[in-house]
Amino acid sequence: MQSQNYDTSKFLYDVNESHVATMDQQATNGEAWQLYCDSYITRPTVFQNKISGRFKNFSEDQLVEVEIEEKQITTFCSTCRSGEISVHAVALLHAWVHDSDAFANVAEALLQLEDMAKGELIQIIARMTLKDSIN
Repeated sequence: MQSQNYDTSKFLYDVNESHVATMDQQATNGEAWQLYCDSYITRPTVFQNKISGRFKNFSEDQLVEVEIEEKQITTFCSTCRSGEISVHAVALLHAWVHDSDAFANVAEALLQLEDMAKGELIQIIARMTLKDSIN
């Protein structure tokens, strides 16, 4: 089987602290930096042009996704209005800029799966199904 090209987008790597700080001031009045500092992000991942994670603090547990194209940023936050750049999305960008090595690269897992035998893949699917039958 030929491996797919799962490279992380250069547009994600082009995002820097200055860009995020400017976005933070414009979209959240600087609140995203404080959220980044005060919250715990679980399961931060990166895949091609998309980063995601779950924000957890005392009162919230939210899924956040950010996709970056050449001239467009698209965000999703499980508890925010559609179309707005939420404080959670900007805080996730802060995490990417400051802690990108903490993001699990989904591409690495996919490449490992491509190399597995059918029986190994069936065992993985079985464990996933047993753990969460909705899968």
